[in-house]
Amino acid sequence: MKRWMIFFLVLIISAFSLLGCSKNKGNDDGDVISANGNDNQTGQQVEQEGKDESTKDTGKSKYIDFAVYLKHKDLPYIFGERFEIKSDDPILKEKTIEEIALDRLFNYNKESYVSPVPKKTKILGFEKKDAIVYLDLSKEFIDNMPKDKALTQMAIDSIVNTITFFPENEKVVFKVEGETIKEINGVSLEKEFIFSNEFIPDK
Repeated sequence: MKRWMIFFLVLIISAFSLLGCSKNKGNDDGDVISANGNDNQTGQQVEQEGKDESTKDTGKSKYIDFAVYLKHKDLPYIFGERFEIKSDDPILKEKTIEEIALDRLFNYNKESYVSPVPKKTKILGFEKKDAIVYLDLSKEFIDNMPKDKALTQMAIDSIVNTITFFPENEKVVFKVEGETIKEINGVSLEKEFIFSNEFIPDK
């Protein structure tokens, strides 16, 4: 009888042990599924966010930055004013970005800033060879230039700085009506001009 009782107790203990193991195993599997589920959801969210961001990027037009160096109306300084243009703007099929920047410079007259370039000056030719820009201007650049050496130098610097804002342009050579000009108001034009800080105020 005792043997049967002992055998019966062993069976009961074994049965409870098996049930306990099965329960624990079920909980472990549940934890893994839950973790995988959470990870999958997070991954999907990240992927979707990436797709949304990519769509935004491709949906936007890219912009090209350029700077125009303008004279302050009341001070003997020039300041760089930044602008941008869409990379798919139709005008870029007709003009270089430098010519667009120069057009803005030649015709600018707003608020506290004006163009130091003589009025009615036009671009007759624009050519780039390596890092040098050859700029041909109309006769108004000389005819309408104030009889002042500092203002003449300022006009030249504003043009040169506007062109050399672009890192691929290092120097500028001037011509007027296709001819090399010796000097204007004591400022020599028979040289290659580089970016100048002469009229830019110290910060």
